[in-house]
Amino acid sequence: MANQQPLPGIREWDTAQGWRVVELHYKADPEKNVKGWKESTKRALGLSDADWDREFEIDWTAGLGDCYFDKDSLRTHYLPRAGGAHYRGVMIPGKGKGDIPEFVTQAGGAVTVWRLPERITGGVGRKRYLGRYIIGADPAEGLEKGDAAAAYVLDRVRFEIVAAVHGRLVPDAFAMILDRLGRWYSEPDLGPHEVALLGVEANNHGNTVLNVLSRTLRYPKLYAQTQQGGGARRLGWFTSSRTKPLVIDGLAKVVAEKELVIHDKALLGEMMTYISKDGKLGAAGSSHDDRVMAAAIAVQLHKMRYTPQVHVPKENGMFAKMRQAGQGGDSWVAV
Repeated sequence: MANQQPLPGIREWDTAQGWRVVELHYKADPEKNVKGWKESTKRALGLSDADWDREFEIDWTAGLGDCYFDKDSLRTHYLPRAGGAHYRGVMIPGKGKGDIPEFVTQAGGAVTVWRLPERITGGVGRKRYLGRYIIGADPAEGLEKGDAAAAYVLDRVRFEIVAAVHGRLVPDAFAMILDRLGRWYSEPDLGPHEVALLGVEANNHGNTVLNVLSRTLRYPKLYAQTQQGGGARRLGWFTSSRTKPLVIDGLAKVVAEKELVIHDKALLGEMMTYISKDGKLGAAGSSHDDRVMAAAIAVQLHKMRYTPQVHVPKENGMFAKMRQAGQGGDSWVAV
């Protein structure tokens, strides 16, 4: 069953584990869904903002710290628009040597796609600039009870997250998926190196992922940072006490201003539980922030580069047929 909001104050969705969740908000009661009820009730009960959020807004992280993202934007703009047509699947090699990798649908696959690759046309000096797509990636060790690896593909023209990778993937497997995904979101007409810019967090297991991508898979467009003092460039995005606020602030800003298109409810859920406490940023309690970091890296790399123009072609291909069969949505554009 698709994600839906059957009545005001009631939301339903399916989890990745197959559970059906029904959220019942106080606004489902018509007597409480009226102007002024919240303010008068809050005063009568003597509740603080955190107490109100925890008891009435179904926000169990209230009081654990200050949510770093604008909750009003998340609740009123992003969550009602999230979900939509998407497909789960896996990336496989191209049919021939040197061919572009392919996406095939598969239940439970680690890759989620909301919009297929589109190609850039026109623009003076377009080969001198970064292409249309950026991938931000947050690797993990891949243990069953550990953190998950996460990555997002950012369409820089639409400013939309168009695909995601998430799962407890060991570094080698994560690197293979990123390699194929980046070559799929490519511009082959501009040459074999015009693939998505891939920004991998280099901390911890990120070094293993970067080694596989650069030395084994020979991925041609990996983000590298120039060290202070003009030293040699180092592959990957290094998260530190200095750079972490930088990337999180960048993501928080575009969310507050409702600029970024986000389909992934799981990412929005992590934003709701991402807090600032005692000067530190991170997930509240036992929550996770791998998706937040992946999205933040992609947005940060976008801010550092030039955005080209694009021509959106007419719809055709596999996903067009799926949509026409009632399996997709109006947002699909295939090439």
